[in-house]
This record gives sequence, C-alpha cells and structure tokens, in this order.
Amino acid sequence: MPTIYDVQREELYTADSRLNTTYDTYCSPGGGAVGYTSAIVPRQVIITRPVKQYGGGNRGVTSKLTASQTISGNSIPLRNAVGGDGGGGKWALVPFNSQRTEEKRQLAELNDRFAEYIGKIRYLEAVNRKLSRDLDNIRSKKGIGLQRIREIITHEKKEAEDTLRRMDDDVRSGQNKRQEVEARLKQAEQRLSNVQRPEHVNGIKNQLKQLREKIIDLEKQIDLIRKAIADNDDEIAFYNAELQRIRADYIYSKIIS
Repeated sequence: MPTIYDVQREELYTADSRLNTTYDTYCSPGGGAVGYTSAIVPRQVIITRPVKQYGGGNRGVTSKLTASQTISGNSIPLRNAVGGDGGGGKWALVPFNSQRTEEKRQLAELNDRFAEYIGKIRYLEAVNRKLSRDLDNIRSKKGIGLQRIREIITHEKKEAEDTLRRMDDDVRSGQNKRQEVEARLKQAEQRLSNVQRPEHVNGIKNQLKQLREKIIDLEKQIDLIRKAIADNDDEIAFYNAELQRIRADYIYSKIIS
C-alpha cells in the first residue's frame, strides 16, 4: 500500500546570489553627490508531485512559486551639516543605507518563510491522503479489535493536530515580523519628509508604496494558509465521525454474532 513517503517532492531553486551594491562618493562642497543602488534577484520554487487519477494511473502536477523583490533607489541627497548658507560648509550623508538594507533582508526572509508554508500545506495534503488509505485498509480487515482502531486513529489525529499547531505558531510569528517591518517603513517615510529635494522624496515614496503592496500580498498568503488549516480541521471532524460509525458497526456485529 502506498504511504506518505511515496509522494514525490522535487524543489528547484534558481537564483543568483543576492547582490547588494552600495556606492558612495564624497566630493567637494561645490559638486558633492552620493548614489545608492541595490537589487534582489527573484527566486523560483518548482514543486512536482504525482496525483492519483480515478480509474488508476498517476499524473504529474507541477506548482511554480516565484518570490521576487527588487528595490532600487535613486541618489540620496546630502544635507549641509555646517554652514547653512551653502558656502564652505561640510557635507554629511543622510544615514538611510543600513536601515533600508535591513528592511529588504527581512522582507526576503518573509518570502522564504511563506515558501516553506506552501511546502507544509503539501505535506498535510499527503497526510490526509495517507489517513484516508489507512481508514480504507482498516475497513477491509476483519477481526481487528475496536481498541486497536481507536489507537490508530487517535495517533494519526494527534500528529495532524501537532502539525497544525506548529503551522499556526509560524503564521503568528510571520505576522509579528510583518508588523515590525511596516512600522520601520513608516519611520523611514517620516524621515524622508525632511529631505529638501522633492524629486528624491517622490522616488523613495514610490518605493515605499511598492513595499506596502508586497506586504498586502503576504497578508493574502497568510489568509490562504489559514483556509488550508480550516480545511484540515474539517478532515479531522470527518475522521471522528468515521470512528463513531465504525464503533457502531463493530458493536452491531458483536451483538449479531
């Protein structure tokens, strides 16, 4: 009888190493300029698994997940630290580079976590199929005791509940990190409002808007995971009902015999 370990899972990760390029140029007060550029290469996850068809035979199903984030920034302006009249003063770099790099790294980690959640959902689907096969096998056997049936189903139910509990903890952890990143983005937006050049302000605000859109996409993925957890709860309820029915059949057959 096929088991959960017969499910084939093939993951192909295609990505170059993440490139974070930062270049700074300090010039004289007459023509000083500072530039900043960064890019994160998209990552693709391809999952292939067989699905049993009605009437026998298997067919391959391939799921493709692309987690992508690319952020690039224009030049960060300099502010006059000494000498407000612009003549003979020293120039200072507005310290945005380290904060923005950390924010991008955290967003990339969140994308990786949600890719792992998709893999866990595939695992739970395989567990449900295994439970269904085990239940059919139990029905086909004769002479097995009711206590043994209860032990088998209780053990499988406990494993499924533990897996769902761990997934729920991971989802809450991801939400907390998302809130932290969003709070830091708001702080960065507040600091950008103090920059004197409007063209740079508009460019960075557009980047912040893109980050917010990505956060919304992550929230949608969290909702999908929650729906999958709810579906697994329905499966557990179905197995409990089957256990009750098997118990009743066993008692009835015992009375007849």
